[in-house]
Amino acid sequence: MLSPSRVIVALAMLLPTVSFAGLRFMATPDLETWLVSQTKGSARADAFDGVNAASPAFHGVLTATSLIAACLVLLRRSPYLVSLAVGPLLAMVVYLAAYGLTDPAWHGIMALLTVGMFVSSLVTIAWVLIRVSINTFITSAVAEKISAITTEDYLAARAKKARKGGLKRVLDRVPKREPLPGDEL
Repeated sequence: MLSPSRVIVALAMLLPTVSFAGLRFMATPDLETWLVSQTKGSARADAFDGVNAASPAFHGVLTATSLIAACLVLLRRSPYLVSLAVGPLLAMVVYLAAYGLTDPAWHGIMALLTVGMFVSSLVTIAWVLIRVSINTFITSAVAEKISAITTEDYLAARAKKARKGGLKRVLDRVPKREPLPGDEL
């Protein structure tokens, strides 16, 4: 059963996607022109150049990353959210180190965030799958060991019930003949 708080957190993971979709909807058909009109001289002239071209890829990867984050929360795999955040954070650090924060070129930020989210999403999915397979491997190894111990106990119990002359009587029933070709010693 999903707790209400877990559902709320999972829905919150989708807020960036919904917010960006709303921004793209309000700016239809031209996001660049709309952003320039909203910033009225507070951004450099080319700050939003290339945003229209970068926004579909950014929105697609943002949606995928948000869905992965929501699934991780719902599946109680919250520690994996850290690996999901590393890519975008690293991309922002690289951008800020290279260009600074004053009047950024937003298409550059979108492009770097897209790459960062894409890479961290792939790494997170791989990490979840590897962890699952390691858990499966460990579970399988433990089950195999338990089976071996159980089998050993079973054979020991059967050996205690055996009579010494029983094997000799069974072997005496085997007809005396030459071994089949390939069975010779």
